[in-house]
Amino acid sequence: MSDFTQDPERHLEGLDLRFLRALELRRAGDAPGAAEVLREVLRIEPRLPEPHLELAHIHLETDELAEAELHAREAARLLDAGGQWNQDIPSEVMRGLAWSTLGEALRRRADDDLALMGNPETWRALVAEAASCFQRAAMLDPNDRQSAILAAELQRSITDVST
Repeated sequence: MSDFTQDPERHLEGLDLRFLRALELRRAGDAPGAAEVLREVLRIEPRLPEPHLELAHIHLETDELAEAELHAREAARLLDAGGQWNQDIPSEVMRGLAWSTLGEALRRRADDDLALMGNPETWRALVAEAASCFQRAAMLDPNDRQSAILAAELQRSITDVST
């Protein structure tokens, strides 16, 4: 019998320390180093939402919006499925954070000159989805007033452009 069948969670050993190391690197200003450690964690266990969420934040900071969106979507999907790894933060707060991060990635894509000067329907779809993400974040975490404000602002912008 292999070690894996005796302990199916053995591959997770030490990932928490790697994750904490990535957070330290990011706080110290080494976003590329933090991103590499987070990618290593995800190569071992891709079903952990928190590394995806941290990567989304790093990609937002570096204006890599497609990558930010990808990781935020995956974090939100995994958290909505009950896959939270860190139990120190309430589930609703963590899920709200993932949805607001996705909303931010979409909002910034919509703000991009190409989206604004390109196809108006693409812009409208991005803004509508961003507003929906922020609304969901605000519903999950009632203390997240910023998401509620952004959702309302984005809804107004869709209405203003349509009139």
